[in-house]
Amino acid sequence: SLPMLFFARMVAGFGSANIGTAHAIIADSTDHNTRAKGMGIIGAAFGLGFIVGPLLGAVFGQWGLALPAFVAAALSTANWFFAAFMLPETYPLKLRLQGKGLRTSQFVPLSFGALAHAARHTNVAQLFLIYLLYPLAFSMMEQSLGLFIEHTWLLNILTLTGEMRARQAAAMTGYYLIIVGIVATIIQGGLIGRLVAKFGERRLLVSGLALVSVSLALIPYAGILGIFSVML
Repeated sequence: SLPMLFFARMVAGFGSANIGTAHAIIADSTDHNTRAKGMGIIGAAFGLGFIVGPLLGAVFGQWGLALPAFVAAALSTANWFFAAFMLPETYPLKLRLQGKGLRTSQFVPLSFGALAHAARHTNVAQLFLIYLLYPLAFSMMEQSLGLFIEHTWLLNILTLTGEMRARQAAAMTGYYLIIVGIVATIIQGGLIGRLVAKFGERRLLVSGLALVSVSLALIPYAGILGIFSVML
């Protein structure tokens, strides 16, 4: 049902808190000179996920549109076991409390007050805003892309039934996201450390966001051109 679909997406959204935690683990495990490279490795892992994930979705989607969801659930469960039993803690509670001058009984969990306190640090409030707006924009593209591809390249192909059209749209979306993943893996896994050393973190942040803005604005024009090279 549609309410169950919305509920599933909401729970998955809560689970996305692991992304910020992964960045924190990298920050704990690196110093100032290697932190950008460490964050780039996370980006490369995301890029590989964008390559393999859409490929699996496109393949398993040919046997049923629900099957990729079950495959993703199985992979997430395996990931949970790995994190629960094999990933060591990089910032123990004792160190967290010592850094704040607190005893265990005084420990304060995450709250809006804690976020407001963090926002008073230099650049943190601005980064909060960037981290809010960038995933919002990118997620809008991700969630609407399959519908956009179906409407632009497949809607007028009368030989395709509704389910066949959905499967073809899933495969074409997979092709697109594979390209995204390849580019992300090359940039973040192989070049980010060198680029940070040459241009600095702030310049890369500004230029990267500008490129994302331009590329998202160009997607509708790709639809106007009416060309999808994989189909040729």
